[in-house]
Amino acid sequence: MCVYRPAGQACSAPTVAETFEFAFQCQSGSPESRKRDFDDSEEAQNYAVRSEKEHVRLNVAASFLGLSDVKDTFVGDEIVRGVSGGQRRRVTVGEMIMSRCPVLCGDEISTGLDATSTFDMVQVLLYFGKVQKMTRVFALLQASPETVSLFDEVILLGEGKILFAGPIEEVEDYFAQIGYQSPPYMDVADFLQMIS
Repeated sequence: MCVYRPAGQACSAPTVAETFEFAFQCQSGSPESRKRDFDDSEEAQNYAVRSEKEHVRLNVAASFLGLSDVKDTFVGDEIVRGVSGGQRRRVTVGEMIMSRCPVLCGDEISTGLDATSTFDMVQVLLYFGKVQKMTRVFALLQASPETVSLFDEVILLGEGKILFAGPIEEVEDYFAQIGYQSPPYMDVADFLQMIS
């Protein structure tokens, strides 16, 4: 993506804020269509206009993702050095949450992240989704026990088949009933990876 800046400045890589704004504009439609999310009261319509002018959603997303300090930094590309790799991953997630879609999906959002960064990312997305009243669905490979504990429900897949779907607190009992007892020293996340 190339951003054209005013006053004759050259085309360059976008900043984090510009990337979020572009994603928001692409996914949210015109200002008039966005006002339809609010009721017809004058107060609600004024809030809609004010929040758009102040980029409330952009600022909240940047804050949630720990990108407030680098909002005006280039995302970067092969020519322009920008934010770090972990920050770039969070920018990608930020683009995703700029949508007003009622379902928040994440496929392999942990790729290239360590366990702590993955936990932080999932925690932020779950919280943001809850605040925005979104259904959250994430596909993760080899999630840490701390990350697995954040979820309400789990769908365990193995060789293209659903092995379990339901509340996370019922998964060990389910597998114990069909003959797969979790070893006492093993946490739920490791157990699920072992049997899938």
